[in-house]
Amino acid sequence: MPLTKQQHQLMIIIQNFIETNNYSPSFEELKELSDLRSKSSIHYFVEILERKGYIRRSVGKTRNIELIKNIKVTRLKSKIDVDYYEFPKELTKNVDDWHKLSTSSFSSDMLDSDKSYFMIKMPDDTMETFGIMLGDTLLFKKTTKFSKELKFSMILQTNVQFLICRASRKNDNIIVERGSNVHANLVLNRNGAIQIGELVYKFKKY
Repeated sequence: MPLTKQQHQLMIIIQNFIETNNYSPSFEELKELSDLRSKSSIHYFVEILERKGYIRRSVGKTRNIELIKNIKVTRLKSKIDVDYYEFPKELTKNVDDWHKLSTSSFSSDMLDSDKSYFMIKMPDDTMETFGIMLGDTLLFKKTTKFSKELKFSMILQTNVQFLICRASRKNDNIIVERGSNVHANLVLNRNGAIQIGELVYKFKKY
């Protein structure tokens, strides 16, 4: 059975995640990586993909999605180039001023051609609790707007440091969560942080 555009996009995310990480995404990770804003929506679309025979779910497992059919990408029209940068040492919010190391191409089924992206390597272990490990390659969508929901983000704590974290806007404050017992969570005023990007994909270091 054919897939709708939204079903197809979620299937591409699942397929890419499994091929990259060698394990299936959790529903929370699918919510973070997709445009779907609730776990109930993820459940709904995953059930459709299962009914249509694209995936299978195992009972009793947290990461229980198994690929049955792969989405072919031969019909894709274009590639999107994404620059890979060294983790910035200078506190500049302009990504183009960072030291570029290389460029990679991604299919337009994976990324929105109307958006801009960048990649960096996770520089430390501050997000290990959330499954982002030292040395993982992170692909971000450039955005200056903080979400009202916690999103995996790269932010610039004004005049202090760059952070990979989960961040959200609550009233006039920016809430910052880091996945480490050593590094405290932060509550910053709205002028205390600048959003640089929102995480789209994580590529594991092996």
